[in-house]
Amino acid sequence: MYKCNSYRVIFYAHPLPKLWETFNDTAATFSAGWNYRINRSFGDYQDDVHVTTNAEANCDFSFRGEGVEILSEKFADLGKVKVVLDGETQGNFSPYQDPMPRLYQVPFHRNLNLALGRHNVHAINLSAAGAGTIIDGIKVYGGD
Repeated sequence: MYKCNSYRVIFYAHPLPKLWETFNDTAATFSAGWNYRINRSFGDYQDDVHVTTNAEANCDFSFRGEGVEILSEKFADLGKVKVVLDGETQGNFSPYQDPMPRLYQVPFHRNLNLALGRHNVHAINLSAAGAGTIIDGIKVYGGD
């Protein structure tokens, strides 16, 4: 039996900024409550991630560019994440996905319309009851 699943597809009317660099999760700063996991052999960027199930645990990353994507995984054991970019709430995002298999290096937040300059992105785990957040890496677009 086949399952009918849907995926969000985004079409852009203008050219996107060029990918400048993909940073590993170790380039970010993490609050207490995160665990660093290595040698997972699942398909994570550079084979490592930071994981938390602690509500309000957060992650900060500063960059110079005009776009950013925060990479994670998508699976049934993940919950909601709040993203704040340059002090402005971008919304709550969910890398939760069920009943599909675990997906890797998937952006749960993307903003490719920033003014070229210095920016800070702040991700906060909103999950409770054992659901978690995974930060796998950060893609920066249009930097120098």
